[in-house]
Amino acid sequence: MARASRGRPLLFFILLPHAAVAAPARAIAMCPSESEIKGSLGIEGPLWQVTCHEAEDRTLQLAALLPPNEPDIAPRLIVSTSGGSSPHRGEVDLPEIALDGRQATLADDWTIVVGPARVERADWLQVTVTAKRAGDLATARTIVSFFLDDRGELRPMWTGLADNHEARLGACSLDTAASFSLSDDGALVRTLRTSRTFRDPGGIASGLAENRERQCVAPRPRNDTFAVADDGIASDLPVTDALRSRARQNRRLYLRAHRSPKDLSRFVADSLGLIPLLRDEVMAPHSPSAGVDEWAVTTSGAFALMTPEYGESGLNWKNLRSVTRREGRALVSALGDLGGARGAWSVSTSDFGGCHKPEAAEAVLRRLVDAWNATPGPLRDAFKRYLAGRLRDMTRDACFCEPGDKRDKIQRALDRNATILEELPAIGPDVARELRALPSTKDARFGCGGGG
Repeated sequence: MARASRGRPLLFFILLPHAAVAAPARAIAMCPSESEIKGSLGIEGPLWQVTCHEAEDRTLQLAALLPPNEPDIAPRLIVSTSGGSSPHRGEVDLPEIALDGRQATLADDWTIVVGPARVERADWLQVTVTAKRAGDLATARTIVSFFLDDRGELRPMWTGLADNHEARLGACSLDTAASFSLSDDGALVRTLRTSRTFRDPGGIASGLAENRERQCVAPRPRNDTFAVADDGIASDLPVTDALRSRARQNRRLYLRAHRSPKDLSRFVADSLGLIPLLRDEVMAPHSPSAGVDEWAVTTSGAFALMTPEYGESGLNWKNLRSVTRREGRALVSALGDLGGARGAWSVSTSDFGGCHKPEAAEAVLRRLVDAWNATPGPLRDAFKRYLAGRLRDMTRDACFCEPGDKRDKIQRALDRNATILEELPAIGPDVARELRALPSTKDARFGCGGGG
């Protein structure tokens, strides 16, 4: 653990455990007690404020804040994510939080919130720190810090002021709300909008009240743009300049994919082309850190993952869903289910392979065909190549889980799937015919999974 600078507010952030985009499901995480959080972060004392967030991917996000206790000291933020025995760390100086010209040490209250960044199309961590002071000149000011988890390091993306509240002598209130977004070229955009409220406090001369009201002015909304160093790649391994450049291109397409079906098609095609490059990257000889049980490379549109037991690669469906228009999201979800780790029809065995179990794919294929036929043509076009490839994989997977004496059962299941696929325009009938004929091909094998 890094040493804390004397008198500076420190914040620790820990994500337990680190998970790649397509890592296997884990047990539901439960937030520990305050003392357990402090113990896990190696801190003690009543001044520390701690918080916990249970993320959607079932990981824990913990944070602790030590407010400043000396004048002229700028806040300092230390963040840490932990996966197994390999903690990820980063740190950044926060701008000083001046409350109406006074030192931040005069704040009456500090609060801290941690969680995923509330920035669409940004896969970052966000830490929000707010300092408050009560009284006739009540003030609350917030600083936001964004971090990107990359190769064991939490790289600061941006840190700056966000929301602001000022209440002046019980009469004038100015509330500024900050929102963040990404531009199509990857810059961070901060939008500040201020609302004004004036209440005559009474008991003062009318002229003085009118003067105070004239001075209670909300500034116009404004947008501020900041460059951020996000290449769109997160990796547990060293990344070559060529792959980083390729990931940067993929991110640019990702940021534009929401604009039209053609832009989405470009992003999907580029992401499919990235998959073999990422697969080669994680399978190349390397020496993972001690205690690391999985290593992954993830870009805006694709990922590849390796563990001692198996490997996995595919499209980044979370990001694809985020940039697909509403009328196409059911299709994207169904395509993600069809792909899975090895395909919805494939049941994992004890090694890097699997076996074909037609029943496992039936419900997914039904959802897929229904969603495909309900999706407008331009959106379907973006995924035609992917769908054709995955269905081709299924029709070539002739290693069946069931033994040979269950061949009739296998055929009935394949016939049901083929009947569903016949409803797919253009490619459906050909795929259905190949699927029905699969048990009779020369490559057909039975009992690949050791029985039914």
